Amino acid sequence: RSTGLSELASDTLSETLPNIQIQLLQSSRETRKIDKKMREEIIPEMMKNPQLNMEGVDEDTEDHNPEWEEWIDRSGITDKLRELGELQMSGADVYMSTFSQLKQFPFFRKISHWFYPFDPQYRDIAKLSPGNDEQKISLLNILMNSDVFCNSDKYSFCFTMLQMPESQRYLMQQQLNGQHEASEELKERLKEMSQSKVRAEYVSRQYIHDLYRFFKLWSRRHEMHDIFEDTLDLWNKKILSQALLHKDYINKLADYLFTHNDLTEAGMLYDKSIDLYNRKNAELWQKAGFIYQKIGSYEKAIDYYLQSDLLAPDNAWNNRHLAQCYRKEGNYPKALEYYNKVEQAQPESLNLALQIGQCLMALERYDEALAYFFKVEYLDKKPQNARRAIGWCSFITGNYQQAKKYYDLLMSEPKPIMEDWMNAGHVYYILNETEKSIEYYRKAQELCGSHDEFVRLYQIDKKDLIKQGANETDLFILPDELI
Repeated sequence: RSTGLSELASDTLSETLPNIQIQLLQSSRETRKIDKKMREEIIPEMMKNPQLNMEGVDEDTEDHNPEWEEWIDRSGITDKLRELGELQMSGADVYMSTFSQLKQFPFFRKISHWFYPFDPQYRDIAKLSPGNDEQKISLLNILMNSDVFCNSDKYSFCFTMLQMPESQRYLMQQQLNGQHEASEELKERLKEMSQSKVRAEYVSRQYIHDLYRFFKLWSRRHEMHDIFEDTLDLWNKKILSQALLHKDYINKLADYLFTHNDLTEAGMLYDKSIDLYNRKNAELWQKAGFIYQKIGSYEKAIDYYLQSDLLAPDNAWNNRHLAQCYRKEGNYPKALEYYNKVEQAQPESLNLALQIGQCLMALERYDEALAYFFKVEYLDKKPQNARRAIGWCSFITGNYQQAKKYYDLLMSEPKPIMEDWMNAGHVYYILNETEKSIEYYRKAQELCGSHDEFVRLYQIDKKDLIKQGANETDLFILPDELI
């Protein structure tokens, strides 16, 4: 494509390649997700008819029924369309689903036509062109010269228009390019697009979208390897890595992967950025640590968070995540140390109070744990988690009546969870109310899905029941009562 190559040649490789890399990742990894969202969520929702109350509506009125807007809001379409709009602004390919059914025209049987730059004077569509009036820029011309559609989609749009009845096509053309002059804003947009740097990014995105359609929609696509099934991680290619891993671009690429949940690759690039350029950047140590925490490498995450702490001490976010990782590693003293640091900065956080209480409970410091749990129960509008903790803490410390009180409160909720039924069963068993205990165990078993799963979870608590005086033999036999 000579037009694209000449534009791209105007910029250096190091300036254009990072954008091309992100555009390739958008097409190979995001377009399928967007296409799926369009086909399975947005289009089906828009095809549904809201239940409209037409009684009393004047036939001559042109007012929109307000129920339509309510239906749109309830369906979630507004949020989904807003999300797609944001994706389009970022350069994502949001039109693959729309145009995938419009590639059956004879024009697309020739392989080279999939890569033609759009030309309004192309012989089969020239009749749609309104001519060249320098004083007027038609809306159709603006559409065709914008970066909204890639080239093959523009051809699809034009061929679709040509298939319309002439009268309908005429009306549509009048709407698009009748006597309207382009606004100054749109003229400025066209002027911007003619500038080399913007144009280079636009041309590369157009070409990649065309390329994606070719590999996904061409009638003989199964005869060749689909490059968009590859990882397209150009930064791992020796000849290109130096440009992509440049200090001005590596973080942009890592951030893109991070925000699109490609965590392993993002972590590798953050590591490279730290090693090559940014050993004193606390934020990068945090981002890399967060990735290792997300993928379950808690020990490595702790190392990265500690490095960040050396560079920017007493950061509440960093301390909270250090506490979380230490807790996952079973190091409750260190977890508590960092939770307490966070508490100094966020003394009103009820979620933090709950986490501190759970650490204290794991350290068997039950009286201190209960103080935190009671605080949460008193202040939280939804105190169920605090009540679960109070119930279990009370049971473990032998305060069975208090445990019974709190599990009874949980049982009065509309939908108690499996653990509530199980633990309430433990309390009533220790209180020698066996029938009630079996009733609650049966409820827990129903939520487990199978007897075997119930027995597995029940046996986890056997050691705690034995500490409260339960007979081990009886505990072995009791689950059989549920069969």
